Amino acid sequence: MKKMIFFSFLFLILFNFGAHAQDYIIGVSPSVIDLGRIPRGSSRMVTFNVLTPSNSTILVDLESSEGIPEFFSLTNRKNYLLNYSEENPSSWVQPFSNPIELKPGAKEITKGIRAWREVSFLLNIPEDAEPGYHLIKITPRPYLPTTTLGQIGVQIATITPVMLIFNVEGNAIREGKILDITARTSGSNAEIQVHFLNTGTVTISARASKIEVYDKNHTLIATLSSGTLKVKPGEKVILSSFLPLSKIKDNELFVHARVDYLTGYAEKNSTVFIQPKIAAAVVKPAKPFVIPIWLILLIFFVLISILVYKWFHED
Repeated sequence: MKKMIFFSFLFLILFNFGAHAQDYIIGVSPSVIDLGRIPRGSSRMVTFNVLTPSNSTILVDLESSEGIPEFFSLTNRKNYLLNYSEENPSSWVQPFSNPIELKPGAKEITKGIRAWREVSFLLNIPEDAEPGYHLIKITPRPYLPTTTLGQIGVQIATITPVMLIFNVEGNAIREGKILDITARTSGSNAEIQVHFLNTGTVTISARASKIEVYDKNHTLIATLSSGTLKVKPGEKVILSSFLPLSKIKDNELFVHARVDYLTGYAEKNSTVFIQPKIAAAVVKPAKPFVIPIWLILLIFFVLISILVYKWFHED
């Protein structure tokens, strides 16, 4: 009973129930599970509780997805980022039963709680898992069971995921460097390519946050940026951005690039060469040659004159 009161207390704090709260609210306890250090190739059973004040039977699907690094800063775990691996570990979750059923009793178990259930799943760490901290989000997705329509979604007032943190053994290194900066013509644009190499031991998200392009007189032409790409250890990627050829007057450009990867950055200067866009000379099409009517009449008159002359001088 003490356990029920504890869960109820946590649930009420998380969701601040009032007299007019909606029925379909799904809570979890605890909301953060830190498993600590785990060896590669091992498995861990993870347990948490799902709760609801609903007086209807609800089916709950457990959906695993990749967590986001901002979570560490929000929960005073910013130091975890220095050893954070951004590989996607969501497929490592193996639920024992999915979906689960939350079936309320005739009356409240304790104030505000009509149903709760302990949920367990297996976390399988692959042999080739990257070292460092990993983050998985387990989200309970509720449904109402029906006999005629199958499972139908419900309107949720509040839903809270479970955040699972664990540290795979090994030396997690987050590093990268810019190998080269190149440029090429792509349609009406110049594609500035920043070649980036992950020199660390974990997957990182890399973005060319600043690509400054200067002409040969070191006058700034444009400041560009690229999209974000996930880069595995030892992998090379090209972070590209585009500059209209109309802005380029010379074929020699000076480029300064900076690539950010959450916990650090890399910079490089380079000179690139690209053919500027040259306006094509306007060539007027040649006019077709048309025989003037006066020339046709003249030729006709000459021919007639020759025929008449011959006719009068025949023997």
